[in-house]
Amino acid sequence: MIKTDKSLDNIKEIARYDTNGVKLNTPQKGVNIILYSDCISDKVIEK
Repeated sequence: MIKTDKSLDNIKEIARYDTNGVKLNTPQKGVNIILYSDCISDKVIEK
């Protein structure tokens, strides 16, 4: 049985940036850095 944390449902994407630190409005091709509402960032490669 896997337990899930209910607080994970409330995490939203706050901002998205490119590798130069420029804020993006939509996902762009290449590396995108995503900032979430729980102050965690993640690097994603968009194709």
